[in-house]
Amino acid sequence: MRPTRLYIVPLLIVTMALGACDNTSSQGPNKAPGTPPVAGNGKPASSPAATPGTAEPDEKSPEARAVEKLPEPARWQGPGISWVPPMEWKQDAGDNKFRIATITRDEGENNIQIKVTQLGPVFGSLLDNINRWAAEVGMPPVADADLDKIVTDFSVDGRTGLLVSLVGPQQTMLVAILKTDDASYFFKMTGADPIVGRNRDTFLKLVQSVKFGAGAGAGSAAAQP
Repeated sequence: MRPTRLYIVPLLIVTMALGACDNTSSQGPNKAPGTPPVAGNGKPASSPAATPGTAEPDEKSPEARAVEKLPEPARWQGPGISWVPPMEWKQDAGDNKFRIATITRDEGENNIQIKVTQLGPVFGSLLDNINRWAAEVGMPPVADADLDKIVTDFSVDGRTGLLVSLVGPQQTMLVAILKTDDASYFFKMTGADPIVGRNRDTFLKLVQSVKFGAGAGAGSAAAQP
């Protein structure tokens, strides 16, 4: 009977050792209490994905949200034409029967204006008008062969318009010419070159907002834009 007891004791010791090894393996090597779970690639498991439909926090500043809430300017309706006046510009009625609006921006010591004139469908030679405008900004006369250098065309409300750019020694002028079957419209902005440059995009946006409607007046072919 004594040999049997000698065999049983070593067997119990081996069994207990194997059980301790199994418990250590299941926990992972050197696993400290509170250690986050580890993914199969050995890296810490990622946090659970956000619940679908959960709104992300709004990171926009109060100033940015205030700008988004600014109302769009109302569309101005004139004789056969309408447009959206630029933000922060003041629009007044024209001061004669041909000028239908004057749009002004305060630029400190030098205000800048966009004058809108309505004439008849025939307003004289394009070259003659351009040379008259060129003289206003101190440019030399423009030759017919040079018109392509200062005149470009663009599309607005299904019609083709002309954009004239005149740069003098101190003054710059932009003129947009729009025509319908019944009338011609001239948007003219003049000012010091830096000021016109700063407001060029605003001028183009104004012109691109134009919509034409029925009832445009015939105006006068003899008047000058």
